[in-house]
Amino acid sequence: MKIYTVEECQEFITEDKYLPFYQKKFYKEGKSWNIYLANISDHRHCYHHNIDRVKWNIEKLQEKYPPINKILEIEKDEDEYRNKRLELYFCPLPNLGFQNAEVWNGNRDIVFYARCTQIPRSMTDYVTIHELGHIIQYYYACDHREDTSKWREYLKLRNAPRDICTIYDHWDEDKKIEVYREEEDFVCMNSKMGNHEKYPHYWHERPIEHFAEDFRYFFNNINDDYWGLEEYGIPKPDEKIKELMLNLGE
Repeated sequence: MKIYTVEECQEFITEDKYLPFYQKKFYKEGKSWNIYLANISDHRHCYHHNIDRVKWNIEKLQEKYPPINKILEIEKDEDEYRNKRLELYFCPLPNLGFQNAEVWNGNRDIVFYARCTQIPRSMTDYVTIHELGHIIQYYYACDHREDTSKWREYLKLRNAPRDICTIYDHWDEDKKIEVYREEEDFVCMNSKMGNHEKYPHYWHERPIEHFAEDFRYFFNNINDDYWGLEEYGIPKPDEKIKELMLNLGE
Protein backbone atom coordinates (compact mmCIF):
# COMPACT_ATOMS: atom_id res chain seq x y z
CA MET A 1 0.00 0.00 0.00
CA LYS A 2 1.15 3.52 -0.80
CA ILE A 3 -0.19 6.74 0.72
CA TYR A 4 0.11 10.13 -1.00
CA THR A 5 -0.30 13.03 1.44
CA VAL A 6 -2.07 16.30 0.71
CA GLU A 7 1.29 17.91 0.03
CA GLU A 8 2.38 15.13 -2.32
CA CYS A 9 -0.96 15.24 -4.16
CA GLN A 10 -0.53 18.95 -4.84
CA GLU A 11 1.66 18.07 -7.83
CA PHE A 12 -1.29 16.27 -9.42
CA ILE A 13 -3.40 19.46 -9.49
CA THR A 14 -3.26 20.82 -13.04
CA GLU A 15 -4.68 23.69 -15.07
CA ASP A 16 -6.75 23.25 -18.22
CA LYS A 17 -7.46 26.15 -20.56
CA TYR A 18 -10.79 24.58 -21.52
CA LEU A 19 -12.05 24.54 -17.94
CA PRO A 20 -13.82 27.52 -16.31
CA PHE A 21 -11.88 29.48 -13.71
CA TYR A 22 -13.54 27.66 -10.82
CA GLN A 23 -12.31 24.22 -11.89
CA LYS A 24 -9.01 22.36 -11.85
CA LYS A 25 -8.05 18.79 -12.70
CA PHE A 26 -6.59 16.09 -10.49
CA TYR A 27 -4.51 14.00 -12.83
CA LYS A 28 -1.62 11.59 -12.52
CA GLU A 29 0.15 10.20 -15.54
CA GLY A 30 -0.41 6.51 -16.04
CA LYS A 31 -3.61 6.48 -13.98
CA SER A 32 -7.11 6.12 -15.34
CA TRP A 33 -8.61 8.93 -13.31
CA ASN A 34 -9.01 12.51 -14.54
CA ILE A 35 -11.04 14.25 -11.86
CA TYR A 36 -12.54 17.73 -11.93
CA LEU A 37 -12.12 19.75 -8.76
CA ALA A 38 -13.47 22.96 -7.28
CA ASN A 39 -10.79 25.66 -7.46
CA ILE A 40 -11.31 27.13 -3.98
CA SER A 41 -10.24 30.75 -3.58
CA ASP A 42 -7.42 31.59 -1.18
CA HIS A 43 -9.83 32.93 1.46
CA ARG A 44 -11.68 29.60 1.69
CA HIS A 45 -10.06 26.98 3.91
CA CYS A 46 -10.08 23.34 2.88
CA TYR A 47 -10.36 20.53 5.41
CA HIS A 48 -8.97 17.06 4.78
CA HIS A 49 -9.62 13.54 5.98
CA ASN A 50 -7.16 12.69 8.74
CA ILE A 51 -4.49 10.32 7.43
CA ASP A 52 -3.79 8.84 10.86
CA ARG A 53 -7.49 8.08 11.27
CA VAL A 54 -7.57 6.31 7.91
CA LYS A 55 -4.49 4.28 8.93
CA TRP A 56 -6.17 3.41 12.24
CA ASN A 57 -9.21 2.10 10.40
CA ILE A 58 -7.06 -0.05 8.13
CA GLU A 59 -5.07 -1.47 11.05
CA LYS A 60 -8.26 -2.36 12.92
CA LEU A 61 -9.75 -3.87 9.78
CA GLN A 62 -6.73 -6.15 9.42
CA GLU A 63 -7.68 -7.71 12.75
CA LYS A 64 -11.39 -8.03 11.93
CA TYR A 65 -11.07 -9.00 8.27
CA PRO A 66 -7.82 -10.92 7.53
CA PRO A 67 -8.44 -11.30 3.73
CA ILE A 68 -7.48 -7.64 3.30
CA ASN A 69 -3.89 -8.40 4.33
CA LYS A 70 -3.18 -10.08 1.01
CA ILE A 71 -4.16 -6.87 -0.80
CA LEU A 72 -2.14 -4.62 1.50
CA GLU A 73 0.98 -6.71 0.92
CA ILE A 74 1.04 -6.09 -2.86
CA GLU A 75 4.03 -3.85 -3.57
CA LYS A 76 3.69 -3.26 -7.30
CA ASP A 77 1.20 -3.69 -10.15
CA GLU A 78 1.49 -7.11 -11.75
CA ASP A 79 -1.72 -7.60 -13.73
CA GLU A 80 -4.95 -5.83 -14.63
CA TYR A 81 -7.22 -7.25 -11.98
CA ARG A 82 -5.88 -8.87 -8.84
CA ASN A 83 -2.28 -7.91 -8.27
CA LYS A 84 -2.41 -4.13 -8.22
CA ARG A 85 -1.01 -2.06 -5.38
CA LEU A 86 -3.54 -0.23 -3.26
CA GLU A 87 -2.84 3.53 -3.31
CA LEU A 88 -4.51 6.20 -1.16
CA TYR A 89 -4.59 9.82 -2.33
CA PHE A 90 -5.49 12.78 -0.11
CA CYS A 91 -6.61 15.36 -2.64
CA PRO A 92 -6.01 19.02 -1.65
CA LEU A 93 -9.28 20.30 -3.20
CA PRO A 94 -12.96 19.26 -3.14
CA ASN A 95 -14.43 17.19 -5.94
CA LEU A 96 -17.30 18.77 -7.88
CA GLY A 97 -19.23 15.51 -7.97
CA PHE A 98 -18.21 13.49 -4.87
CA GLN A 99 -18.12 14.94 -1.38
CA ASN A 100 -15.83 12.54 0.45
CA ALA A 101 -14.07 9.74 -1.42
CA GLU A 102 -14.28 7.27 -4.29
CA VAL A 103 -12.33 4.47 -5.94
CA TRP A 104 -10.52 4.79 -9.27
CA ASN A 105 -8.04 2.99 -11.51
CA GLY A 106 -9.63 -0.44 -11.59
CA ASN A 107 -10.76 -0.10 -7.98
CA ARG A 108 -7.19 0.11 -6.72
CA ASP A 109 -6.95 3.82 -5.86
CA ILE A 110 -8.96 5.47 -3.12
CA VAL A 111 -9.09 9.24 -3.42
CA PHE A 112 -10.11 11.18 -0.29
CA TYR A 113 -11.30 14.65 -1.23
CA ALA A 114 -11.03 17.89 0.71
CA ARG A 115 -14.15 19.65 1.94
CA CYS A 116 -15.06 23.23 2.81
CA THR A 117 -16.47 22.13 6.15
CA GLN A 118 -14.79 20.22 8.95
CA ILE A 119 -14.71 16.45 8.55
CA PRO A 120 -15.70 14.52 11.70
CA ARG A 121 -13.86 11.30 12.50
CA SER A 122 -17.11 9.39 12.09
CA MET A 123 -17.29 10.45 8.44
CA THR A 124 -13.70 9.34 7.82
CA ASP A 125 -14.48 6.02 9.53
CA TYR A 126 -17.57 5.55 7.38
CA VAL A 127 -16.07 6.30 3.97
CA THR A 128 -12.79 4.47 4.63
CA ILE A 129 -14.45 1.10 5.27
CA HIS A 130 -17.03 1.64 2.52
CA GLU A 131 -14.35 2.34 -0.10
CA LEU A 132 -12.27 -0.59 1.13
CA GLY A 133 -15.40 -2.67 0.56
CA HIS A 134 -15.09 -1.80 -3.13
CA ILE A 135 -11.45 -2.90 -3.06
CA ILE A 136 -12.42 -6.24 -1.50
CA GLN A 137 -15.22 -6.84 -3.98
CA TYR A 138 -13.04 -6.12 -6.98
CA TYR A 139 -10.17 -8.30 -5.76
CA TYR A 140 -12.10 -11.32 -4.50
CA ALA A 141 -15.50 -11.16 -6.24
CA CYS A 142 -14.97 -9.24 -9.45
CA ASP A 143 -17.99 -8.83 -11.72
CA HIS A 144 -16.18 -9.05 -15.07
CA ARG A 145 -13.50 -11.71 -14.83
CA GLU A 146 -13.87 -15.18 -16.29
CA ASP A 147 -14.83 -16.60 -12.90
CA THR A 148 -17.72 -14.54 -11.55
CA SER A 149 -19.10 -17.29 -9.29
CA LYS A 150 -18.46 -15.46 -6.01
CA TRP A 151 -20.03 -12.28 -7.29
CA ARG A 152 -23.06 -14.20 -8.56
CA GLU A 153 -23.37 -15.90 -5.19
CA TYR A 154 -23.53 -12.46 -3.57
CA LEU A 155 -26.14 -11.26 -6.09
CA LYS A 156 -28.26 -14.30 -5.33
CA LEU A 157 -28.13 -13.59 -1.60
CA ARG A 158 -29.10 -9.99 -2.31
CA ASN A 159 -32.00 -11.03 -4.57
CA ALA A 160 -30.63 -8.97 -7.44
CA PRO A 161 -33.06 -8.73 -10.40
CA ARG A 162 -32.78 -11.16 -13.31
CA ASP A 163 -34.05 -10.85 -16.85
CA ILE A 164 -33.15 -11.62 -20.45
CA CYS A 165 -29.91 -9.73 -21.03
CA THR A 166 -27.54 -9.04 -23.88
CA ILE A 167 -24.24 -10.55 -22.76
CA TYR A 168 -20.77 -10.48 -24.28
CA ASP A 169 -19.88 -13.86 -25.77
CA HIS A 170 -16.63 -13.62 -27.74
CA TRP A 171 -14.53 -11.63 -30.17
CA ASP A 172 -14.96 -12.48 -33.87
CA GLU A 173 -11.44 -12.21 -35.23
CA ASP A 174 -12.54 -12.47 -38.87
CA LYS A 175 -15.16 -9.73 -38.67
CA LYS A 176 -13.28 -7.75 -35.99
CA ILE A 177 -16.43 -7.33 -33.91
CA GLU A 178 -17.71 -8.28 -30.46
CA VAL A 179 -20.34 -11.03 -30.52
CA TYR A 180 -23.18 -10.99 -28.00
CA ARG A 181 -25.81 -13.51 -26.97
CA GLU A 182 -29.11 -13.21 -25.16
CA GLU A 183 -29.92 -15.26 -22.07
CA GLU A 184 -31.35 -14.88 -18.61
CA ASP A 185 -28.89 -13.42 -16.15
CA PHE A 186 -28.52 -10.89 -13.36
CA VAL A 187 -29.33 -7.55 -14.96
CA CYS A 188 -26.27 -5.85 -13.43
CA MET A 189 -24.07 -8.34 -15.34
CA ASN A 190 -25.39 -6.98 -18.63
CA SER A 191 -22.26 -6.10 -20.61
CA LYS A 192 -24.20 -3.62 -22.76
CA MET A 193 -23.74 -1.29 -19.79
CA GLY A 194 -27.20 0.02 -19.20
CA ASN A 195 -29.15 -0.78 -22.35
CA HIS A 196 -31.52 -2.95 -20.32
CA GLU A 197 -34.49 -1.06 -18.88
CA LYS A 198 -33.86 -2.62 -15.45
CA TYR A 199 -30.13 -1.90 -15.38
CA PRO A 200 -29.15 -0.18 -12.09
CA HIS A 201 -28.53 3.45 -13.03
CA TYR A 202 -28.63 5.15 -9.63
CA TRP A 203 -26.22 4.80 -6.70
CA HIS A 204 -28.71 3.07 -4.41
CA GLU A 205 -29.60 0.56 -7.15
CA ARG A 206 -26.07 -0.63 -7.86
CA PRO A 207 -25.05 -3.99 -6.34
CA ILE A 208 -21.42 -2.90 -6.05
CA GLU A 209 -22.59 -0.14 -3.70
CA HIS A 210 -24.73 -2.63 -1.79
CA PHE A 211 -21.64 -4.79 -1.35
CA ALA A 212 -19.56 -1.86 -0.08
CA GLU A 213 -22.30 -0.86 2.34
CA ASP A 214 -22.74 -4.45 3.51
CA PHE A 215 -19.00 -4.62 4.11
CA ARG A 216 -19.03 -1.35 6.07
CA TYR A 217 -22.01 -2.52 8.11
CA PHE A 218 -20.27 -5.71 9.23
CA PHE A 219 -16.65 -4.60 9.52
CA ASN A 220 -16.63 -0.96 10.60
CA ASN A 221 -14.51 -0.24 13.65
CA ILE A 222 -16.90 1.86 15.72
CA ASN A 223 -19.85 -0.55 16.05
CA ASP A 224 -21.94 1.65 13.78
CA ASP A 225 -25.17 -0.12 12.81
CA TYR A 226 -26.45 2.72 10.62
CA TRP A 227 -28.14 1.44 7.46
CA GLY A 228 -28.83 4.20 4.94
CA LEU A 229 -30.29 2.02 2.19
CA GLU A 230 -33.40 1.11 4.15
CA GLU A 231 -35.32 4.08 2.74
CA TYR A 232 -34.88 2.53 -0.72
CA GLY A 233 -36.37 -0.78 0.36
CA ILE A 234 -33.01 -2.56 0.66
CA PRO A 235 -32.87 -4.58 3.89
CA LYS A 236 -29.87 -4.88 6.17
CA PRO A 237 -27.49 -7.71 5.23
CA ASP A 238 -27.90 -11.01 7.01
CA GLU A 239 -25.35 -13.44 8.45
CA LYS A 240 -25.17 -15.39 5.17
CA ILE A 241 -23.73 -12.32 3.47
CA LYS A 242 -21.25 -11.81 6.29
CA GLU A 243 -20.17 -15.44 6.04
CA LEU A 244 -19.68 -15.11 2.28
CA MET A 245 -17.48 -12.04 2.78
CA LEU A 246 -15.38 -13.73 5.44
CA ASN A 247 -14.82 -16.72 3.14
CA LEU A 248 -13.83 -14.69 0.07
CA GLY A 249 -10.14 -15.11 0.80
CA GLU A 250 -10.27 -18.90 0.80
